[in-house]
Amino acid sequence: MIAKLRPDETVFVSAAAGGVGTAAGRFARLLGAGRVIGSTGKMTLRLADES
Repeated sequence: MIAKLRPDETVFVSAAAGGVGTAAGRFARLLGAGRVIGSTGKMTLRLADES
C-alpha cells in the first residue's frame, strides 16, 4: 500500500542526509506531504527550499 498523504501532513525522515533518506523525503513530497522534516547526525544541516 502506498501512503496517501494530505497537504496538511508532516513527514519526519531520520538519517535524511544519505541517499535513502533523501529519496524518502522526495517521495513523501511527491505523494503529497505538506512538509518534510529530516534529521542528520551532523552538527550542520543544509535546508532545501520547499518549492
